[in-house]
Amino acid sequence: FLLGIIEDFTQSISPKLRILGSILSAVIFILVFEKSILSVGIEKIDQVLIQYHFSYIFTLLCITYIIQGFNIIDGLNGLSLITAILALIFMSILLYELGDFVNSKFSVYLIFILLGVLFFNFPLGKIFIGDSGAYIIGLYISSLAIILSGCDISPFVIAQILIYPSYELFRSFLRRFMIDKKSVLQPDRKHLHSILHIY
Repeated sequence: FLLGIIEDFTQSISPKLRILGSILSAVIFILVFEKSILSVGIEKIDQVLIQYHFSYIFTLLCITYIIQGFNIIDGLNGLSLITAILALIFMSILLYELGDFVNSKFSVYLIFILLGVLFFNFPLGKIFIGDSGAYIIGLYISSLAIILSGCDISPFVIAQILIYPSYELFRSFLRRFMIDKKSVLQPDRKHLHSILHIY
């Protein structure tokens, strides 16, 4: 969040440093809450994830990935916020049904906070969440996803909830690396939402 807000005001933080901040946030989450992904619903991968160090590394990568995914879709008014709100609605319902009332309640609180921001963000863009907002939203939602992964719920359900930011980051990585032949950290205007917005 701190690196994101400095970037929002100064545009002086490199993408590598911001990714490093995402990794550090993931490490703090894993160490403080002692949560990690132990199953992805694929037997051979699950056998590897039983070993805690592989589980921690995989969890770290997933959190970093989702944080960056929410940042990359924050290029169109309301898109990142609406995606986050929809994800939180589904997650809060699942958490409530699973008996995790604390995280379900906090998810509802965050939904109303984001709705308040959305009112001023969409469609006229009177305020923006910026990198700092996208990062903190991505961290919270990825953390909830990891908490859900430890419950009696299919990992594929979680993957479906997070499919859009995950897909957009993956698509952008492949496009920049394989087609455009440039650094994957270099921003562009070829995201799916940018193309659809033109039309």
